[in-house]
Amino acid sequence: IEIPCIEFEDGDDIERLPSALQEDWEYVVITSPEAAGVFLKGWNEAGNPSLRVASVGAGTQQMLQQGGVEPVFVPSKATGKTLAAELPGPEKGGRVLYPASAKARSEVQGGLTARGFACTRLNTYDTVSATWSAAQHEQARSAAVVALASPSAVKTWVEYVGAVPAAACIGETSATACKDAGFKHVFWPEKPGIEGWAEAVIDALQCAEAK
Repeated sequence: IEIPCIEFEDGDDIERLPSALQEDWEYVVITSPEAAGVFLKGWNEAGNPSLRVASVGAGTQQMLQQGGVEPVFVPSKATGKTLAAELPGPEKGGRVLYPASAKARSEVQGGLTARGFACTRLNTYDTVSATWSAAQHEQARSAAVVALASPSAVKTWVEYVGAVPAAACIGETSATACKDAGFKHVFWPEKPGIEGWAEAVIDALQCAEAK
């Protein structure tokens, strides 16, 4: 059963993005598929300037490639923390543009700044809770396992259902959000991604069946 936990809205800095993309940056850092979609729209409005783009992982990389942008860097692990630690540089003054969700944590800009980059963050979109029907609330409450792909999705699920049942997360960031929210059984792959996520779902189902 698929139930959307989140929806997207324009962020406060969305109108600044096209002009910002026309400036000289060592990198533009993109940390989610949704951020990639927002970036690509602004990039097209800016006239497709030549930019060095860093992608957090394979899903975001694919989204960028489909839009005509080939990332120059993808970290060894698909997390903002790893990207900030492994991004080559800084050189040329180390200017980095980070278009992000208004709810994104500070790991990326904090990690980059600590390494000597000059990081400019633009909150180009916001993540809000989706509205569920009565039927969707009933379906959610009947689930043996919930598969979650972002801290924002975790927040919505807990708000509507609580910190139950067992949670299968796409990666460590979502898993940490689940544990902080009080989930007792949380499963996630060492490296974020769809295949590992599927294995986490199987592990969570096995846990649920063993109860």
